[in-house]
Amino acid sequence: MNSTVTSRQIKTYGPKVYTKDGVTYSLTATVRYDDECRNGHNSFAITGSQTRLRGRTWVDDCCGCLHDLIAEHFPELAPFIKWHGMTSVGPLHYVANTIYHASDRDCWGLLKGEPKQIVNGRTKEPGWELVAIDEQGNVMPTYRLPKALTAPECPTSTFRLEWRPWCRIGEGKARELDAARSSAIWPEATDEELTAPGLADRLLARLPKLIEDFQADLKKLGLQY
Repeated sequence: MNSTVTSRQIKTYGPKVYTKDGVTYSLTATVRYDDECRNGHNSFAITGSQTRLRGRTWVDDCCGCLHDLIAEHFPELAPFIKWHGMTSVGPLHYVANTIYHASDRDCWGLLKGEPKQIVNGRTKEPGWELVAIDEQGNVMPTYRLPKALTAPECPTSTFRLEWRPWCRIGEGKARELDAARSSAIWPEATDEELTAPGLADRLLARLPKLIEDFQADLKKLGLQY
């Protein structure tokens, strides 16, 4: 079933007034499923806005993804917080975000210590670096060569210049499996399901059921898909 694109569809909960550590707060939760971003499809979000009482005046305290506060003071919304960032076609950057968090590759797609030749983004041509190689075979960038020096006799060391691929060396990263589960809205995913080859295929296979569950929860909230 295709989602009906709408410019504004929101529900507001609260405000809920509560006191913590002697300070009185007022929290309002907002649930929306619409094309507020004007990108051609609906997106789901649960956000909060909180004020606090200073003397007799309410002043701004915080706002945004106050999910812990919302779950505490609006427990009826807690089951739906997992859908924050969901769109009519699936979770935001569903496959790319999940694979990134689940992998041990950095933002360039490289493992720690893995080299990759730099490519000019405009011309798509590979980059090359002029390096100096000394008599022992040590390699250094040409900018590290001495431009001048003082010595009792003329230095005898020589360097050979050579063009080599200009590479980016990967930094890698730690796997962030909890973040991957959150990105995929797949809390029950095992470590093996997230790290074994073929993750993209597994994600796409479960997407229709995920959207079906999302539609059911929107109906519970009284929102049109």
